[in-house]
Amino acid sequence: MPIYEYHCDLCGESFDVRASFSEKEQGLQPVCPKCASQKTRQVISWVMVVRGGDRSGISAPSSSFCSPNSGQGCCG
Repeated sequence: MPIYEYHCDLCGESFDVRASFSEKEQGLQPVCPKCASQKTRQVISWVMVVRGGDRSGISAPSSSFCSPNSGQGCCG
């Protein structure tokens, strides 16, 4: 089950939420554990992508995903 990072716009608290894909698709809107506000938003973080033997790079999310034109070697 994926873990999503959220931020409360009212008190500034950052927190994680474990939710299924179906819960997320249904419009998951978590409540802040600190102040109980529903004014929360999901935080989209950068990800580290390891390709082949090169473990030195960090890629932005836009370059982290495979596309039909990515060529051989993408995504395994």
